[in-house]
Amino acid sequence: MSKVIELWTDGAIHKNGRPEAIGGWACILRFVDIDFASREVTVLKEKEMSGSQRAAGTTSNEMELRGVLEGLRAISPNFAGKIAVKVFSDSEYVTKGFSGRSDKWAHYGWKPRPNVGMLKEIHELANTFGASFTWIKGHAGMKYNERADELAVAAKEEEMKKYYEA
Repeated sequence: MSKVIELWTDGAIHKNGRPEAIGGWACILRFVDIDFASREVTVLKEKEMSGSQRAAGTTSNEMELRGVLEGLRAISPNFAGKIAVKVFSDSEYVTKGFSGRSDKWAHYGWKPRPNVGMLKEIHELANTFGASFTWIKGHAGMKYNERADELAVAAKEEEMKKYYEA
């Protein structure tokens, strides 16, 4: 048996990058025990989180990153180095960015790039936890990816209601 923290993330956007952009993000943290011999997974704890942002220029990449960042922030530092953290995202921007690229960005001083504040913090937290990042195909029937998408879209739509009804 092996304990693992799974972090499933997603983002959603309305009017990507435009002045009236509205975004939503979500993450699902699952603390699981995996029996590799039987392939049985026992869920020890599960937590869903989501939120939204209405700000000029908000982008889909920003919402994808926000889901990862909020999920990593929610993991107790006591788990660092003790339990594997596996991040699953349908965003290649996220998975490629933190499967080697962020080490290069840090090495070269984080030259100005979009979302640099979030990128730096995710890089630090991912290194603290030894997190691995896995790309998964979006909207392909993976239960927790689909659920993260539902939560991100719902958060975005709730924010849109406030904006358009005001």
